[in-house]
Amino acid sequence: MRRVHISMVAIGAAVALALAGCGGDDDDDAADTDTTEATNAPDETEAPDTSAPPESLPTEEGGPVDVSTTAFPETSVTAPLESGYISEGEFDPAGFGVPPGAVTIKWYLVDGFWAAHYDGLTPAVASDKCPGTSIETSGGFEFVTNSPYGALACEGFTSEVLPPGSLFNCNDEIVYVTEIPADTEGTLYASLEKMVDDAVIAGVTSEVEADASAAADIEINVSNCQVIS
Repeated sequence: MRRVHISMVAIGAAVALALAGCGGDDDDDAADTDTTEATNAPDETEAPDTSAPPESLPTEEGGPVDVSTTAFPETSVTAPLESGYISEGEFDPAGFGVPPGAVTIKWYLVDGFWAAHYDGLTPAVASDKCPGTSIETSGGFEFVTNSPYGALACEGFTSEVLPPGSLFNCNDEIVYVTEIPADTEGTLYASLEKMVDDAVIAGVTSEVEADASAAADIEINVSNCQVIS
C-alpha cells in the first residue's frame, strides 16, 4: 500500500509539471497584458480640493483697514502741523517740542466720523499735551473738542474734553477719533497744544478742506490699541 501511495504522488507531480509547461506561454502573455494595462492606466492622482478658499485670501477691497494690526493706509486728506502760536509772548518750537512741519495730520473715517492721525508724533513728545480738532463751516467753528494725552494735559482749556475712548495709541501711532460727522462740509482743523504758563497756551495747528470721498476708512481694535483718553 505504501508503494501505491508513493506512485500516485509521483504521477500527480508529473501531471502538474506537464500542465505548468503547457501553460507557460499563456501565463507570460497574461503577465505582459497586465503590465501593459498597468502602464497605460489613467493617472489617478487625487484632484485638489477647490471647495475650500485659499489660506491667504486678500482683504476685501473697500473695507476699513484695522490700524491696530496694519499700517495706516494712504489718504489724500492731509496737512502738516505747520502754524506755531502762543497766546502770549513768542512761540518757541524747541521748547514746545514739536517744530512746525514735523508732524502731519492724516485724516481718515471711522464709523462715519473724522479721525486725525498724528503722523510723526511719538508718545514721548505727545505726553502732557492736548490734541484738539474742529471744523469750520459756513456757520463758524463746530465740534470743537480736545482729548488729553495725560491726566491734566487739557486742564484749563475751555473747549469740550471728550470722554475716554477718543484718543488712541496704536503701535506708537497716535490717532484721535473726533465728533465731526464725515458728511460735514467745511475746513478741518487739528492742533496740538500745551499750557506753558497760567492761561498761556502754545501749540501748532493745521487745516485742510474736508473731503470724505478722498479719505480712507479705518477701524481701531481697542484690544490691540491703548486708550489714552
